[in-house]
Order: sequence, then structure tokens, then C-alpha cells
Amino acid sequence: MAEPALPPRFSPPPRPLTLLRAFWRMLRGADDMEMVPQTAYEEFLVEQPVLFGPRVFYATGPEETRRLLVENAANYHKSLLTRRILGPGLREGLILAEDEVWRRQRRAIAPLFQPRVFEGYAAAMTRAGTELAEAWARAPGGIVRASEGTARATYDVIMATLFGGGAGFDRQELRKAVDVYLDTAGRLGVLDLAPTPSWLPRPRIRRGARAVAGLRDAFREMTVARRAQRGASATPDLLDRLIAAEDPETGARLDDEAIVDNILTLIVAGHETTALALAWSLHLLATHPEAQERAAAEIREVLGEAPARLADVARLPWLKQVLNEALRLYPTIPAALRTAAGPDRLGDLEIRAGDVFIIPLYAIHRHRRLWENPDAFDPDRFSPERAARIPKGAFLPFGAGPRICVGASFALTEAVLILAEILRRLSFAPLEGVEVRPLTRLSLKPTGGPPLRVAPRAAAGGA
Repeated sequence: MAEPALPPRFSPPPRPLTLLRAFWRMLRGADDMEMVPQTAYEEFLVEQPVLFGPRVFYATGPEETRRLLVENAANYHKSLLTRRILGPGLREGLILAEDEVWRRQRRAIAPLFQPRVFEGYAAAMTRAGTELAEAWARAPGGIVRASEGTARATYDVIMATLFGGGAGFDRQELRKAVDVYLDTAGRLGVLDLAPTPSWLPRPRIRRGARAVAGLRDAFREMTVARRAQRGASATPDLLDRLIAAEDPETGARLDDEAIVDNILTLIVAGHETTALALAWSLHLLATHPEAQERAAAEIREVLGEAPARLADVARLPWLKQVLNEALRLYPTIPAALRTAAGPDRLGDLEIRAGDVFIIPLYAIHRHRRLWENPDAFDPDRFSPERAARIPKGAFLPFGAGPRICVGASFALTEAVLILAEILRRLSFAPLEGVEVRPLTRLSLKPTGGPPLRVAPRAAAGGA
């Protein structure tokens, strides 16, 4: 039996590109991640040549990323580029806030995503998976676009968990506005990469800001109304919990603007990223039928005819290995950027204030010195025996250190429950002749959806 083809990947340039060559490639339609050189997949610290402005480095080694993200994280702020493209929508939410503003928010919000509070969210996750599977079973011609369906499912989950049974706005209009924001924020332009002043007009970013301006007004009104009704709900949703959240060190609560910032942050960070992890998982399983059948068998054995519950997540290890391997090959946020606030030292490198570090998670997850056969799909590399041998700092789908994604456990729980409900009912196969490639926007998308052929899965014991 022939080995499956390697999953699609970017084709990096052999060496770091000059700024002029990077601009030229961008104008010709090259993907943002195709600017990351092959040397970043082979070495741990690579300098990007620049003619002027701050120094730029690719950091892909465990010691380097640990220094930037863990040991001295306070010295490395979100980059100006990150704030430039996300700031109009997320403002001072958890993703963009710095220093004491971030610390107060993090201390107040982190308890909202502890596993002990997931029981109330799991039913919404399972329901979303069931409804998606039922919709796909009726798909015309038996063909679906994975990321479109998974985005609907994760959107339903975030709406149910954030706003409970009611919301004072049109949910579909909300989704359209968020999609515009994500699309415009995720497309880098020449002005974004160049050290140009922030006041230069950027119509794309302004379009995204306009798309979410009305949402901010609606969320602000809803927050004020919820404050007035505080304690009225017997089953508080995430918005209720945000309003009630307080910093355990100071007792301070989030003001209305901070709540609005974080509502948008939770929608943006908690919706598309999980949807894409699911879409990539389905694509990889469709192109690796033996792995797909192993997942379906595990689901049948663990769940039987019962719906997936929170306790079942720990009983589906192969499914979690598949998701981890999908996140390794295609981290939903493919890169992070940090700027040094002050001097530091990284090995032999004397860091100066203003130095910029690109942390390409996609390259770290495929680094030749960190992974065996790094471009292959191999969920068994996350089995307990082999996972123990993965170098620390080699797998960072949710970041690391104090700014690790606050919703990481929520996202993995959601992905397992939705995937379990889908795979227990349906089988997937790729469409012949369709090339699927990774595409960088704000997140890492599969081109075309990707389109998959879907069929009802035979019941256990059936012919």
C-alpha cells in the first residue's frame, strides 16, 4: 500500500529575504509565511537583513522562545504591527493589553476558563457538533466545505456560551461583521511591513474597524443592561461571568470598555481558531483513511449511542492526538511578533530596545532539529510514550508563558466534542484533483474550504 502524500506545506526561500525582495514577492501574491526562510527551520536564531529601522530576528529555538515568552516575557511586548492591524477592533482586550492593564485582566478572566466550569458549556459544544453532522449529511452532492461548516459550529458555541439564550442584536449580522474584521486584519500590506508612520491611510484596516464599530455599541448597551439585571440568571453565561469577574489581588472589576474589548477578543480568538483546527483535522483524516477509521472506532467504543459529554474527552486519546498533530502541522495562529521594550541578552546576542522578534510557530512545529519527519502526519507522535520525548518549546499552538492562551482548554474540549459527534456519523474523503494549500491571513486557513466528500458512516455491526 502506497504511503499517503505529505500534507501540503509552504515553500520557504532558502535564505532571509531583503525587504525589497519581500515587497516584490508580496506584490506578486506570495503568502506571508513564504517570507520565513528555510534557515529558520534549521537554525534557532536567524537575523533578517534590514536597511533601516529596528533589527529583526526569527526565533525558533526552545531556549530563544523560552526567554521571549516565559523567562523575561515582561520585556517583550506585542509588536507595533500586531497592534496596528488588531487594535481598531480589540483595543485593550487580553490579546493586546500590556503590563499592569493586562495583568489585572488576566487575573480576573482566567478563572472563567478553568476546566471545572466547562460542564455548563459542554452541552452547547456537543449540540453544535450534532447539528453540523446532520446538516452535512444533507449536503447537495455529498460535498461540503469543511471550514465553512466548522466556523458555523464554533460560532454557535461562542454565542451560546457568551450570551446564553438571548442577545440584543442580529447574530448573523454579528458574524458577517466579525468575518470582515478577520479578513481585513489578516491581510498584510506593504505599508504594514515597512517602518512607516501609523497615520498613513490604510483603507483595509479602516474597513475592518468600521465593521466592528456597531458591534462595540451593541455590546456596550448589553453590558449596561446586564449589570442592571445582575444575579437574575440562574445559569450565568460568559458575559455574566465577565461582569462579575474581579481581580483576586485588588478586588477590582472590569469596566464597561474592558468588557466590550474582551467580548470581541473572545469572539475573534475563540471562534475562527477552533474552527480551523477542526477543518484541518478533517482534511488530514480524509487524506489518511486508516487514522480516520481508528478515530471512528474509538468514538464508537467510548460513546456507544450516548452523546459526547465532558467526561468523555479524557477517554478519547486518539482523537486528541489527531487534533494535536493538526495543530502542529497547521497552528491556527502561525506566528507571533514581539518587540523588546529594553535591553536583554539571548545567548551571544545583546538585545537592544526596539529589536523585533518573529516567532514563526509554523516553522517551530516543523523544525528539523526538533521533530522527526516533521512534514508527515503522525498522530502517534503525541502518544504518551513519544510525547514525553518532544523537546520542551517544540509545540506551542497556544503560545507559552504568562500569555499562553487563556482559552486553550476550552478550545481543545470544544474541538474534541464537536469532532466526536461528526465522525461518529460521517466519513470523509478528499475530492480528486483538488489541491489544498495553507493560506495565511490572521490565522492559517486551508484554501478552498477545503472541499470534502462526505458519506453517512455505517452503524456499528452493520453490513
